[in-house]
Amino acid sequence: MATFAKKLGTDEAHARTRLPWPTVTYSEEMWLDLGDKHLWMFPTPGHSEDGVSIYVEEDRLLFSGDSVVNGIVAAIGDGDSRILEASLGKLLEVDIDTLVPGHGYTIKGRAAVRDWLKWQRGYLRAVRDRVDEVLAAGGDAETAAEAVTFDAPSWTLKP
Repeated sequence: MATFAKKLGTDEAHARTRLPWPTVTYSEEMWLDLGDKHLWMFPTPGHSEDGVSIYVEEDRLLFSGDSVVNGIVAAIGDGDSRILEASLGKLLEVDIDTLVPGHGYTIKGRAAVRDWLKWQRGYLRAVRDRVDEVLAAGGDAETAAEAVTFDAPSWTLKP
């Protein structure tokens, strides 16, 4: 809210009055019937607590929000990598032909989508495993962070 207020050049209380608030909410999932299209909205937390994906059933098209990214390193905002792994596992159960990630390029083709979801899930697990390994060996947080390289990792990803 502070960022939005700053953009408006006002305080947070006034900025709140300028935002349109939702008139429909849900907690687990929601289906929207748009006539010729049916949207399935469901939680995919991990990057953040409130991560949501939207699946267009007729087109087998998924808008993943930040639960899936490419072209950048997967990041955990106010979420948890273990929860994000579970969300990626849930997405692997969905019949997706086209994936529009929160960041990066669109992925087309069922096999390519599945390969990317598996890779990202394995990447998160490998990062956590590498950090755990360094910490178990007596390293501190800074040493663990340095042990996880992103350009050409010396550690391997587990499938």
